[in-house]
Amino acid sequence: MGHDGNEATDSIFEGKVKAGSVTLGGLDDQLGAGTYAQREMPSDLVQYLQGDERSRCLATLQKYMLWQYTDDAPYGPAENARIVGCLDRTEALLSQADKSKAP
Repeated sequence: MGHDGNEATDSIFEGKVKAGSVTLGGLDDQLGAGTYAQREMPSDLVQYLQGDERSRCLATLQKYMLWQYTDDAPYGPAENARIVGCLDRTEALLSQADKSKAP
């Protein structure tokens, strides 16, 4: 574990890891410039969408990944709902594709 001077916390964490009771996951949205997540991931995520939905979701995800929000068009609950909607739709289509490939 880490050597930050907090041996008690390290010991507790190590015990939980060994017991299998720790789950780590997620995507850090504090991205460095020019990463896969900024340049290519939005296109990869929307490739199963069609037409206007694809274009709209690509623009929405790119705006988020590049953090192109302004005072006139800020990030907020409505924008978050658009992002989640795009990702939910993509997930649903991927699930359908996986089910159709199953024997």
